[in-house]
Formats: sequence, structure tokens, C-alpha cells
Amino acid sequence: MGVAQRASGVHRTDRRMALGLFMLYAVLFFITQTDVHNYADDALSWAVMVDEGCPAMHKHHLLYLPLGRAVTWFLSSIGDISTIQALQLISVLSGALGLSAFFLVLRIESVERRQAIAWTLFVVPYFRILGIFGRR
Repeated sequence: MGVAQRASGVHRTDRRMALGLFMLYAVLFFITQTDVHNYADDALSWAVMVDEGCPAMHKHHLLYLPLGRAVTWFLSSIGDISTIQALQLISVLSGALGLSAFFLVLRIESVERRQAIAWTLFVVPYFRILGIFGRR
């Protein structure tokens, strides 16, 4: 059975669980975002590139700059929002979406529901630990 056939057979409970995980992580990431921005952490350099319309594209982030510009333009047209806030919103939503998708992929691959939740919950502290200890 192919992945597409297995994906169409994802149980409704798993879809609801993925939506719940998305909402949980979106809230968690939103309330824990930092107010400390500097060039070493990359946040300000991306904000400057979005604001100034820098044509440079980082080879690992091909869609981030155009997406940042589009989201910043859209959000600033409906309210007062800074580029940093728009980029943080993109990060919050994409992180939550990625973890929800990870859960669904595990379920498609027949990983037991409890194990899939555990693995999904493990990803967040793992990347946080890498972020702390992976700096030079």
C-alpha cells in the first residue's frame, strides 16, 4: 500500500489530535517567544532584509524572505505590526504546523497513537537543546 493510500485512511481522531497539537504548540510558541533580538540570533538580519527588500536569498530559506514580505505587507495593511512580529508569527505557525504534520506522518506510517504523541512532544525540547548547546 502506498503512502497516498495510507494518508487517505488517516482516522478522524488522528486529524482532530493533529489539530489539537497545532493549537497547543501555536499557543505555547506564541507565549514563549523572545523579546530579545540581535544579529547573532539572525532575527534582526532577516527583519532588515524584509524591510529593505534585499534580493539576497539564503540557500536554506528560499521561501522565508518572500513569505516574510507578503505577511508583513498583509498584516501592516490591517494593523500596526512590526516586521519582527510578522516573522515571529510565521515561525510560530510554521513550527506548530510542522509538528502537527510530523504527528500525522507517524500515524500514516502506523506508529501507535501514544507513541506518535510522545515523539511529537519530544521534538520541541530536542531542538531547544540543540539551539542552546549547538552555538559556537
